[in-house]
Amino acid sequence: MKLRSDATIDPAKFTLYLLLPQSRSDKSRNLARAGYSPQNVEVLIEDLRLQILPREATLSRATPFGEMYFIDGALTGPNGRRISLRTIWQKDPLSDRVHFVTLIPQPSPTA
Repeated sequence: MKLRSDATIDPAKFTLYLLLPQSRSDKSRNLARAGYSPQNVEVLIEDLRLQILPREATLSRATPFGEMYFIDGALTGPNGRRISLRTIWQKDPLSDRVHFVTLIPQPSPTA
């Protein structure tokens, strides 16, 4: 299934967490390989909308807060490098609104 193209993607998720180095489960290093940084978070959000969100979403599980979906794909960053990742999205059960939860770096497929 395809998720709504107007999904909410909060910039704070990136500027306060995903693009900042972490001692555990660091995702910023993977995103930086493709040229993403806190200074160009709007580019990352637009790339997620254009390159990932149109892909098929897979239902992961239902929770009391809504259905959780994941979308796997490669993202081509501003420096032209591609990174593989899994994005997690949540669909609100009352409004059907979808919002971005997080992303998880994935191994690049071998050619």
